[in-house]
Parts: sequence; C-alpha cells; structure tokens
Amino acid sequence: MSYNTGNTVPSTDARDFMGNVRNLDLAINTESLTWSDRRGIQRKTWAGLEAEFFAWLGASSFELPALEYTGTGPLQVLRPTQLIYRTGFPETYYSVKPSESFPATLSGSWASDEERLVLRSDGALALGTAALLNAGTGPDDLPKRSQADQLYQPKAATLSSLADLNGTADRLPYFTGEDAMALAVLSTFARTLLDDEDAASARATLGAASAEAVESLAIKSMYEVTTEFTLGGLLTLAHGLGAAPRILQVEAVCTSAIAGYVVGDVFPLAFGYAGTTGSSGLFGRIDATQLRIRVGTQGAGIVLNADTGGGGSTYITPTNFNLRIKAFA
Repeated sequence: MSYNTGNTVPSTDARDFMGNVRNLDLAINTESLTWSDRRGIQRKTWAGLEAEFFAWLGASSFELPALEYTGTGPLQVLRPTQLIYRTGFPETYYSVKPSESFPATLSGSWASDEERLVLRSDGALALGTAALLNAGTGPDDLPKRSQADQLYQPKAATLSSLADLNGTADRLPYFTGEDAMALAVLSTFARTLLDDEDAASARATLGAASAEAVESLAIKSMYEVTTEFTLGGLLTLAHGLGAAPRILQVEAVCTSAIAGYVVGDVFPLAFGYAGTTGSSGLFGRIDATQLRIRVGTQGAGIVLNADTGGGGSTYITPTNFNLRIKAFA
C-alpha cells in the first residue's frame, strides 16, 4: 500500500486513487496468492483465485490411472481424488472417504478396508450422461444431442403388450404371438404346483415317482435262450443276470409242422399253469442264478389247432416245438 491515508470509503483523495491503481496492478499481475487493500484487508490475488479454482476442480474429479488394491499389503492413498480398484475387478472403482485423514493407508484386509471406501464406478457414467442430456440446441451441441438421443430406448412392443393386459387375481400372462400377450387362468392345481418348494413336493402334487424309483423299475439286463426240452424233464438254466428276474417269458417255437402250425411260428406259453389233467404246462423256481423249469409229462402246454380253431387241440411236445425262454432283470 503506497499511502496509508486512513480515509473512509468512498474517498476523493488523489493519494487513495494512486493507491488503488497500484493495488489493482498488484492484484492482477503478482504471483503472490494474496494482497492487502488500502484498509489493510487481505484479499485473493488473481493468481490466488486461479489456484483456489484449480484446487477445487481437482478435488471434484478423480485421478487415473487408478491404484491397484492387491490385498497382499498396505496401500497408501495420498489424496481423496485417487481411484482404487481391487485385483481381479478392474471395472469397479473406489475412493477413500473424504472424512479420512490424508495421506491414508489401507491395511490390505478388505474386510476392514471396505468400510473406509466409497464405490465410484458410476461416476464417469453419471457425468457423461448428464452432459449429453443437458446438451443445448446450438450448432456446437448437435453432436451431443445426437448421442443423447441414442440413450433413449424406443417404446418396446413387448412391454406395451404386457402393460395393456388387465391383470386380475389368478391370471398368468403368456405370449400368443410376436409381441402379443394374453392372460391364462391359473387354476388351483397350477397354483399348488407353483407353490411347491422343491421337487419332492412337486412330485407329490403330480402323483409322480422320483427318478430313483423309476430307475429301480428299469430293465437293465436280459437273458434269452432257445432250447429243446423233454416231457416231464427239468430245464436248469444259468441266466447270469446277477439278480432274480422280474419278468419271465416262455414261447413255443414250431420246429416241425403240426395242427396248422408251420416251422418258425412262435406263440407265448403260460408259466406256472397246468392243464386240466395237471400233466401239461410249465412250472418252476426262479432265483438270482438259475431258472429251474419243470415240463409236464404230456407237454409244455396245450394249444388249439390253427386250422380247425375250436375243433381240436394239440400238446406242445419236443417232437414239434422248442422252448424260447426270456428273462429280464
């Protein structure tokens, strides 16, 4: 201050005028951050205002590249504007909370450090979107508005179709065609099925068996043999199924024409059935290793004559037939 007149403001004193000129020159051109006016009040110089503005601008944005948080040791963060990302998650950014003291040191233990951080991954997107949506209408803003228009999704026909439905209780929307929807009645049975908390409950509602139960009923192996037999004889056959068969089929295979049957004809026989005299039929015992089949003394069964129908019958004997035996386990 060139003159210290002490005059009140405003002053017409030429000395104050000269002091103001010199003070203005000092305020504008000096590299110092502050200056004192003629009343002794300290004020920001132009350089001081610039420094303060750029400091504020730096504090309102974030710094790249981001610091890597490895979790294997301490990480020092010098400023609240420094971004941090965890190893393996390069698209997720954090910063240390402004309330922390800087420089701040993170321990490397995520369980304790996470509470000291703020998620910042949406910052760039939010600022960029805001800039586009706030674009003006001047020539210089046309590229921005073009980009902004791309941020808006056109009206979706599928969502419009869904919105047009008049939803009521016990109704379920479904597609009837492309972008066309209707409501189906959700019956009590359907609601009960949807309400089931697990597969076992759903099977109970449906009355269905479990996969394990179905698997236990499945036929996994088969034994088949075509053999000659003798009247009154015993067939002892090792089936090799590893378990007692659950299904046994016996068939007669014609080997010599008789009673209208020709070679190669095949028809089923009853197992465990005796004719009226008890002397024809097939009987036996089945276990995990063998089939023991006893043949009746007159035949393995009786069959009606193929040509005469009910006009006669024929014993199934070794002269004209073999036995084909199939076992399933």
